[in-house]
Amino acid sequence: MDESQKINLILSENRVKLHIFNPSKKEIWCIVGEKNEYWLDQSLNFCSCKGYYFTKLNQKMSCYHLKSIEIALKNKNIDVVEFSNEEYDDFLLSVIHDLYH
Repeated sequence: MDESQKINLILSENRVKLHIFNPSKKEIWCIVGEKNEYWLDQSLNFCSCKGYYFTKLNQKMSCYHLKSIEIALKNKNIDVVEFSNEEYDDFLLSVIHDLYH
């Protein structure tokens, strides 16, 4: 499957997630993959996927997860999940746990 097919699949299955914590409006982006969830920061052009590191080593612009977010934003195809600020620390701990396991 090429990159554009992967992006289309992510978008068609509504796997671009934006977690918003209220009232602070802190944001955590996620792409739900077939085997893992990938955590992203658009402002840093960062993705937690292995491909991100390989594309950076090859000096490419970004991985297809970051491109998926760009397209999802343009098409308004984002699943927004809201949380309270009190849930932020536990949420980050679960993200860190996922990254290392």
